[in-house]
Amino acid sequence: MDMKLSSFLSFALPLSIVVCACHDKGKRSPAPQPQVAIAPTAASGLPAPSTKPASPVDPVTAKTPLCRPKGDESVRDCDSEVRGISESELHARYGKPDNKSEFMATNGAGEMRVEILNDYPPSDPASETTKIVEHTWNGDGFTFVLFLHKKDGRWEGLQALSYLDGVEF
Repeated sequence: MDMKLSSFLSFALPLSIVVCACHDKGKRSPAPQPQVAIAPTAASGLPAPSTKPASPVDPVTAKTPLCRPKGDESVRDCDSEVRGISESELHARYGKPDNKSEFMATNGAGEMRVEILNDYPPSDPASETTKIVEHTWNGDGFTFVLFLHKKDGRWEGLQALSYLDGVEF
């Protein structure tokens, strides 16, 4: 066997392919965008990749950066980062919010809050008595909005979004 081919195979064979389906919800794209990355396995002599994603933390504030629009997005859906997480854990992650307000799930559902109606439809009588707490953080050029609801006696993340300064709902 050719020496170059042998060297290449000894390097390439221990590699595995990792496929990640990513979805840009802020742009409301209809389907996930698959991305492929080559990751070394333990057989390659290099450490195997961690299966647990690292949570980015700002080294200065020791807080998780706020979810923010990326690229050409003006609004980004951040539900996956907050849903089901306790209010205290979210505050530990993001710090104290700049503003807080409350409203009933079926009231005040303007364009920014309309997706709350997916969890609390107006046809459900319980929605009329369900309080939603809204926390906002003002980032550098964007706003992060977190909606919390009380579930099983504790306040937890329901939905979140971020939008660039100047976006009107």
